[in-house]
Amino acid sequence: MHQAKSERLPSHLLLLIPLVLISTPAWALEAPDATPLSWVSVLPPLLAIVLAMTLRQVIPALFLGVWFGAWAINGFNLPGLWNGLLDAFQKFVLDAVVKPDHAAVILFSLMIGGTVGIISRNGGMQGIVNLIAAWADDARRACLATAAMGLAVFFDDYANTLVVGNTMRPVTDSMKVSRAKLAYIVDSTAAPVATVALVTTWIGTQVGLIGEAISTIPDLDAEAYLLFLASIPYSFYPLLAVAFVFMVAASGRDFGPMAKAEATARLADAETLHHLQSAVAADCEPIKAVKGKPQRAINAVLPIAMLIFGVMGGLYVTGKAGVGLDGASLKDIVGAADSYKSLMWGSMIGMMTAVVMTLAQRIMSLEEVVNAWYKGLRTMFYAMIILVLAWALSGIATE
Repeated sequence: MHQAKSERLPSHLLLLIPLVLISTPAWALEAPDATPLSWVSVLPPLLAIVLAMTLRQVIPALFLGVWFGAWAINGFNLPGLWNGLLDAFQKFVLDAVVKPDHAAVILFSLMIGGTVGIISRNGGMQGIVNLIAAWADDARRACLATAAMGLAVFFDDYANTLVVGNTMRPVTDSMKVSRAKLAYIVDSTAAPVATVALVTTWIGTQVGLIGEAISTIPDLDAEAYLLFLASIPYSFYPLLAVAFVFMVAASGRDFGPMAKAEATARLADAETLHHLQSAVAADCEPIKAVKGKPQRAINAVLPIAMLIFGVMGGLYVTGKAGVGLDGASLKDIVGAADSYKSLMWGSMIGMMTAVVMTLAQRIMSLEEVVNAWYKGLRTMFYAMIILVLAWALSGIATE
């Protein structure tokens, strides 16, 4: 009985939303300085969360959240409901896509996916797997190797997630580590590492915010970057998150839902069956290497290295142009860099390196390379749809 009651809880949460809407006039009167219905901006994301838990589908939940927010903006009436549906797509989703920073992230992510498709098909990814598997011969070492690679790709959280996740997925799959644990390790060594490393794509944003805060404090004579460095020991969440990842990976101990996911993954073919039955199974199927061709790790290592160096070089070039001073320090250069442009440059350089190496070794024809590139792109479509809808939902709150 208790379990059945808890399963009905999301439906009860949905009933709270119209009740809150009915009480709006009273709330507005109690806060005369507030804009009427301004608090409704919290309802679209709340609705999306509740629907995601209820429907077990993220994309419909996010879109309904965007639609609800657009309906609120157009007025809670029948014409507003229809106009909200139209605005949800042609205004808020479109705005989320065409924003330059968002478009750069989408293109970078798709290009990374295409690159992974090529290096998976040309045998480079399998070559890396073979090298790592020689050491990571059990689940514990596979998790430690994933965490270590997460520290190595420190310069950007987007690049970290895409490169480490796609590279280590075959390794963790072969060691029967659940995708849930892989996602946890990748996530906890992406943004946390990028926020405390000395030179990353987030430094400019963080130092800029610190600088703005310093300017509002009288008699505070401090340099923003030095203050950022001094704050690193107090960045408790990033440091503890990374430390906990290595503790979990080294000990092999899991608890709660993660323990259940790991127990399921240990069963023969359990993870494969799960993904074949999922809604995105066709896009999640691994891209296998061409049969009869050598599986050289260099065919994946070099494109990934060129991607990393391309991003870091882009940070230096764009930062140098932004600072415009010959004697500028590295921290000033990185702080003034255009991280989105750098990510796009790096992803293009990495992709072109993979294409040239594959064609030069005659592993695949140009047509086969394009097909592998497109198949890699497909693996990113689902995530990009979710990302765009999340941006649209965020844009609703600013209206």
